[in-house]
Amino acid sequence: MKKYILSYMVSFVFSLLFCYLLIPLMKKLKTGQNILKYVKEHEKKEGTPTMGGLAFIFAAVLATLLFEKVDRILLVSLTIGVSYLCVGLLDDLLKKK
Repeated sequence: MKKYILSYMVSFVFSLLFCYLLIPLMKKLKTGQNILKYVKEHEKKEGTPTMGGLAFIFAAVLATLLFEKVDRILLVSLTIGVSYLCVGLLDDLLKKK
């Protein structure tokens, strides 16, 4: 039980660190969200950096690799998680064009 709590805390710290590093980079690369003008409530979201899932997936994968024994089930799980990352990244990239 302690191992899981520690792994959650490490993943949280990694997430904070990766977000701290990734958000300024995404702002510099101008990966901000495009908002449709007919939705007035969403205007304040204009320019919000996309691709934030990168930080969370990287943190989860790194913490998992640090605390778990690598076996076939873990590799399949990580592959599925990284596949979701790729779909989200592709979705964000296509929105920018």
